[in-house]
Amino acid sequence: MSNVIQYAEEVVYDWLISLPNDDLDEIHDGNDVLATINEEAEEEIKNELWNVIKNQMSYGNILRNLRLYLSNQIRTAPHSEED
Repeated sequence: MSNVIQYAEEVVYDWLISLPNDDLDEIHDGNDVLATINEEAEEEIKNELWNVIKNQMSYGNILRNLRLYLSNQIRTAPHSEED
């Protein structure tokens, strides 16, 4: 997960340095950083991070867990009176 956080920091940094220097001079702490991120930038950041996450996920692990879940559901499902 730390790789995702590190990448997120890089994305935010890259976005910040695209701002005019006058705007950058007004950034002094984390709250200032958050205040500079508008809705459009936030969406771009989310999309960029989602692309990184979805490309690094192990879909095999997800499917294995899904199959395990489904097999547990079948074994623990209550039997009807007709069975």
